[in-house]
Amino acid sequence: MRVAVLGGGIAGLSAAYFLEKRYGDFIQVHLYEKKEEVGGWVQTEQLGPHLLEHGARSLRPGPRAPLLFPLMRELELTGAIELPAPEASQRYLYREGQLQKVPNSIREYLFSPLFRKTAFSLLTEWSRRKGERDDETIAAFFRRRLGDFITDELVDSLVTGIFAGDIEELSVKSCFPMLYQMEKEKGSFTRTLLSQKRVSPPEGTPEWQKAPFFTFKGGMRRLPEAFKAALRCPIFYGESAVRLQFQENLAVVTTDKREERYHLVISALPAPLLSALLPGKHEAIKKTLAATSYNSIATAHLIYDRPVLKFPGFGHLVPKNADPRVLGIVYDSSAFGKESLGTKLSVMMGGSRYPEVVSTSEQALLQTAKEAVEKMLRISAVPAYQKLLLAEQAIPQYTLGHEKRLQFLLDTLPKEIPQLALAGSSYYGVSVPEIIASSHLLVSSLTATVTKV
Repeated sequence: MRVAVLGGGIAGLSAAYFLEKRYGDFIQVHLYEKKEEVGGWVQTEQLGPHLLEHGARSLRPGPRAPLLFPLMRELELTGAIELPAPEASQRYLYREGQLQKVPNSIREYLFSPLFRKTAFSLLTEWSRRKGERDDETIAAFFRRRLGDFITDELVDSLVTGIFAGDIEELSVKSCFPMLYQMEKEKGSFTRTLLSQKRVSPPEGTPEWQKAPFFTFKGGMRRLPEAFKAALRCPIFYGESAVRLQFQENLAVVTTDKREERYHLVISALPAPLLSALLPGKHEAIKKTLAATSYNSIATAHLIYDRPVLKFPGFGHLVPKNADPRVLGIVYDSSAFGKESLGTKLSVMMGGSRYPEVVSTSEQALLQTAKEAVEKMLRISAVPAYQKLLLAEQAIPQYTLGHEKRLQFLLDTLPKEIPQLALAGSSYYGVSVPEIIASSHLLVSSLTATVTKV
């Protein structure tokens, strides 16, 4: 069986990896990547001891990432794992002109400036009415359950840090499915979370499996490199699919260099790009794919030749009423225990708050970043090195109705275009572990299709 995988980002790489692992010599995989390297937005540049990440800067284990631990062993990456420093557990929120610690314990919360503004809402969340709609925006969900302050100051900042999106448009059902389900089943997510028992890891569990997040020595680029090294299939670099056609039981993939026939095409491309490749007769599918929008992020990497950070921790988020251009600042050198080598900061800008980021000059964005650092972190020193990285159209937006659109695709594709399957962040989750998990789920679901050929 011949399978084409379109896109050499983490979704395409992991799909190709799981295909070869599950079906072995029964399939022949071809991977197409328009750039000259794999990894998509997961790229790393190194400057001395400091890493400049283009996209994801760490991996976070969790209930939506069950494959992460065994995969690290399979890809022989356990020896390359780098753990966060203890101070990385400290996060901040920039509000009222200063950094405020996000509490890490009940004791810290009781003495936090946030206590008086949030305690009543949190303690009474269990008594709030259930939502009557099948789906609602993140803003509507949290305002109904926790009120305006928590929604506008805390939830908005958190969502911006994850999705770079607008809580007035994003779907709670698609972005926070566990919280949505907790309300539907139990009536309260705070009561459900508090009732959950903490399970200690078994004795002998490696430290990296107990860490809240981790990266790799040499940066996140180690992950796509490991996938690439594990693959047997050819990778066609510098080739973009320009057209997809479907004839009887075959799919015809036309790139800017060749035309090939396959039994199955797995698209790991952004949904709007896939939409543009499909024949016009599949109008409803094309329209549904094109409905997923993407936001852009600019990251200003600022490196100082000495330690200048006064607030050790992972970083801070910025509510939109404090500065609509800046989403947050990551304290890279502090988070991974390298502050003694000089401070390294990543200033995140753009998203739905500041879509003009794509048309603003590099010089202006770097100036915005340095002004934010001086204002929020009280650092007036001049960076020894600075670099701006723009991730244009990088983060998919799961707006209201995303789950219905996804279900339409899952119901319609097997009937209308059975030679096409979907992978990637456009559908099931934006984090790297979620993307890998969805690729695994997809490949597992193809058993009947593969054995039929």
